[in-house]
Amino acid sequence: MLTGILTSESDENLLLLNYAVRLMTSISNREMLLNNALECFGDFARSNWTGILTLSADGKSLCFDHVFSDKKVVSTRGEVSIENSPLADILFSRDIALHPLASAAPVPLPAFSGVEQQARCLCLPMVSSDLHPVGVVTIEIAEEEHLSFAVVQDLRMLTTVLTISMENCALFAQVLKDGLTGVYVRKYGETRLTEELARIRRYQGSVAVIFFDIDRFKEINDLLGHQAGDQALREFAQMVQACLRRDIDLVCRYGGDE
Repeated sequence: MLTGILTSESDENLLLLNYAVRLMTSISNREMLLNNALECFGDFARSNWTGILTLSADGKSLCFDHVFSDKKVVSTRGEVSIENSPLADILFSRDIALHPLASAAPVPLPAFSGVEQQARCLCLPMVSSDLHPVGVVTIEIAEEEHLSFAVVQDLRMLTTVLTISMENCALFAQVLKDGLTGVYVRKYGETRLTEELARIRRYQGSVAVIFFDIDRFKEINDLLGHQAGDQALREFAQMVQACLRRDIDLVCRYGGDE
């Protein structure tokens, strides 16, 4: 038994780490994953300001859409160039780095060494399963805060779990998309609804479900053929998707024309 071997602080850290890992690996929605991860990083580092930045498709900038600040997750969308920034070296070396905290930034960002700043920015590179850099977790570290080796290792492990969980979210979304319309299948919609209801029970809020049923759709198939009906479904799905908020709203194909 571990009782009497681990200190109370070690016990608490192990419980928190176990909870954080189980939480992140069980979430299939990217936004919910990032929101929970931001809070987890703040808890482990005893920080009130954390960010998750993902590498853009062209590899020239890092994008963010949420930040943990003042004990809550806030929607803050933007991107920062990695050119002439310590971020480029961090992504290239794929190793943890501690820099002075850049001033007047919407998310915690590293400044070059030599800049006089009381607070510091801990940067944890996110590396994919095929060993490619995909982003950086940034955490504000107060001047008086001391990060032990054990805490840094916990943060490194959480970063690995977050990166793998993000990959799983992307794969999960691809598998569960309807081949005709490109929107999610019914089963995924039901799973997301369950997750949203659980989130609301924890954080409060509201959720809405809008049900579409295309009137007289059978007549399109009968008069113009099933190819025309398929095209009508695709165009309708695209029209609905164009009205959605990215990474927030979700459209699914419930049935044939629903």
